[in-house]
Amino acid sequence: MRSIAPVGLSLPTAGEMSEIDARTQNEYSIPELVLMENAGQRIWERAKTWAGPRLEDDALLVIVAGTGNNGGDALVIARAAWLEERYAVAVVLTRRPESGPAAVHAASCEALGIPLISYADAPQDAHALVGEADWVFDGLLGTGLSGEVRGAAAALIEEINTCSATVIAIDLPSGLGDGFHRGYAAVSASLTLTVELPKQALYLPYARPFCGEIEVVSIGFPPQLLHRLESGVFLLSDHDREELLPRPAVAAHKGERGVLAVFGGAPGTVGAPLLAAGAASRGPCGYVTVYLDAELYNAVAARYPSLVIRSLEGDLPLETPISPSADALLCGPGWGTGLDREKLLCGLLEAELPGVLDADGLRVLARLRAAGDIVELGGRWVLTPHPGEAALLCGHKTGALLEHPIETVRELAETYDAVVVLKAHVTYVADPSDEAVYVVDGMNPALGTAGSGDVLAGVIAGLLARGVSPSRAACLGVLIHRHAGAEAARELGWYDAEQLLSYLGRSAVAAGDHRALEAGRWNGKDE
Repeated sequence: MRSIAPVGLSLPTAGEMSEIDARTQNEYSIPELVLMENAGQRIWERAKTWAGPRLEDDALLVIVAGTGNNGGDALVIARAAWLEERYAVAVVLTRRPESGPAAVHAASCEALGIPLISYADAPQDAHALVGEADWVFDGLLGTGLSGEVRGAAAALIEEINTCSATVIAIDLPSGLGDGFHRGYAAVSASLTLTVELPKQALYLPYARPFCGEIEVVSIGFPPQLLHRLESGVFLLSDHDREELLPRPAVAAHKGERGVLAVFGGAPGTVGAPLLAAGAASRGPCGYVTVYLDAELYNAVAARYPSLVIRSLEGDLPLETPISPSADALLCGPGWGTGLDREKLLCGLLEAELPGVLDADGLRVLARLRAAGDIVELGGRWVLTPHPGEAALLCGHKTGALLEHPIETVRELAETYDAVVVLKAHVTYVADPSDEAVYVVDGMNPALGTAGSGDVLAGVIAGLLARGVSPSRAACLGVLIHRHAGAEAARELGWYDAEQLLSYLGRSAVAAGDHRALEAGRWNGKDE
């Protein structure tokens, strides 16, 4: 996905993060004891800021610490909180660390008089302390976890999850790891303060709900070690949305802003292509035409004056000329999956235009491929499957592909020679021309409403019509959709897909261009 680089924040695997840690110590002579001290102090300061007045004087802070680096960070937090002399602080250890920096910090806590309770020696006391806590800092396990948590750690995780305390996870909630599967035990945190870089494990679809809010805390790793890691996975944010947005030409007319042709709709689902078309028209795209089956035309055409509605008179687009000539296509929202759709889809693909395949368009594509028909997408198309549709396209079970989303989205992109947007509460984007995968965090249940996917497909297709590359359009479209959804949730709470449309325009304009638009002028240049 070189067309959008460099954007995004690297998402390392556990192995990559361990290598960064080792290189920091070995090549840059920054001792592990210093890194641990920095981590604990900065996590504590950020946690206080996040908690604000909720962190009351005399609150009981229980620090749960394992024997690894996260446990050492947790012990630094315990000391920092104790020295403020405002809080009751106690530490629950799985067992006493015997060597290394964590042992140094444990000795310091003990010398200060901070209660240290060993779960191995006094499990009932440890459980009781966690149950009484107002705040719990989870430093039980780190990124090195392989497989499912068992034994004492699993018992402590259960105790944390059943207590009434506010839980803050250090680096990542204990129990999460690169191999996290649905059903594994993990700490459920309100806030995860992850060290230096967010980790891939935090954004696995089954893991993400355990993390709560996620914030990055810098502890002093050399910046040159933190960029463009070998795994090639990057987290996108609103900052990247601003960077990726195309700037309009001052004198652009509707044709120059791009022309999109939308093919969709069937009896009972005609709203889907109209939502998609409405979404495209609320972005940089200047002209949208919706092509409907002839029997739907009369009932729809007069009701949507801002859209051009045309009737499909035959099976192929060649029998119904695309007018005006389109710059991009969108195929599939509410389309149905009748056999006539196969012929029409093949005809659209032969136009050699960029486009988006969504919903029923994906099901027709999967059927064509299963029948052995050669379908050439040529890297020009964006596929937007939800997990069920992705399972249909690749033949894997939905649960399995969500446990391995990075591998799945890469496989789909390579198999279909298309940019793939695997959409869920965490969305993954992959391009067949590059090994990079881009991740967009969602976690907005209000976006889980009927028609939301049609809106996303329309946003991406409108960007394609504007001339944005498929990979860039996919990433930017997901970011615009997410931003609009968040703005709508803040103002409306719950909403429907039609209400979401009104928030797209402001999300599809960069901050500087938005101010220029309000002032009646543009401060941008062409992309």
